[in-house]
Parts: sequence; structure tokens; C-alpha cells
Amino acid sequence: TRVDIVTPLRTGTASTVSVLATHHLDRLVGQDRKLLVFADNRQDVAHQAGYTSDKHRAFTLRHVIVNEVRGAGTGGINLVDLPQRILERYRDLGIITKNPTSGEKEKWIRALTFLMASEFTRSAGQRISLESLGLVGVEYEFLNDLAADSRLLGAAKKAGLTADIAIRLLRAILDVMR
Repeated sequence: TRVDIVTPLRTGTASTVSVLATHHLDRLVGQDRKLLVFADNRQDVAHQAGYTSDKHRAFTLRHVIVNEVRGAGTGGINLVDLPQRILERYRDLGIITKNPTSGEKEKWIRALTFLMASEFTRSAGQRISLESLGLVGVEYEFLNDLAADSRLLGAAKKAGLTADIAIRLLRAILDVMR
């Protein structure tokens, strides 16, 4: 079979409208944050609305994650603490109400925990991963402690590995499992 060397890339209408709408909405504040988009038929409108909403939700979450990680400095942030911090940013952005009930807050924390976990378990081999884009990194805080553990050192020696290589191997295994 013959394969073309050059592959034409086309954007769908939904992605183009989503980028333009998000660009303009980001510049509006308060009650002005409204946008009316026209389409040829109801099916296109429904598709546009769903697509734009999904993409905006995903990109907002990713931006908040990156900003929280950067804001934490070189010490980073524990994944367990991240959902609460995302929730606080969502309140600041007006995505959720300033004072959610305890039930609403619990539902948001569960949803954000799931979405955040999905972001950090996405294959680092995918281009869309925050990790593969170099925007965040995952560190396993216990790995440095293992470097001094006699059981690991013994197992590494039996396998003909240095402690450093054994730790790198464990990190690679954990990355694959994640």
C-alpha cells in the first residue's frame, strides 16, 4: 500500500469554535462572561456546546493543577492535598459557589480527586500529559529512604545492580504502574 508522506491536518468546526470562544470568554469578567455562538442547525449547536464545555473543564483543571504545583515551589505538593487546593481555586474563579454546603464540597472533592488522579495516571507517553509536556513531575517521596534500606541494597547486589540503578528501576516500575 502507498502511504502519503505528508498528512493533511484539519481542524473540526467544534475545536475551532471552542478555541475562539474560550479565547474571548477569558477576557470577559463578571456578568459580561456570556457568549452567543451561531451554527447551521441544532445538532451542530448541541455538539459545539458539549465539546466546548468538556474542553474548557479539562483545560481549567489542568491550568489550576500547573499553577498549584508551581505555587508550591521546589518542595512540590502532595497529591492528597491537591483536590482541596483545586477546590479553593475553583471558588476563586467562580466555577463553584463561594460557600458550598458540606455535601456539595464532599462531592466536589471526590470528583476533583478522580479527575486529578486521571491526569496523573495518564500515560506519560501521550503528548497530552502534563508530565510529558514538562509542566509537572511526579516524585515518590519514599524512594530516597529505600536507598539506605538494607533489604533493597541486598536485593540490588544479588541482581548485580548499584543502589542508584535499583532506585531508578523502581521509579520506572512505579511510573508504568501509575
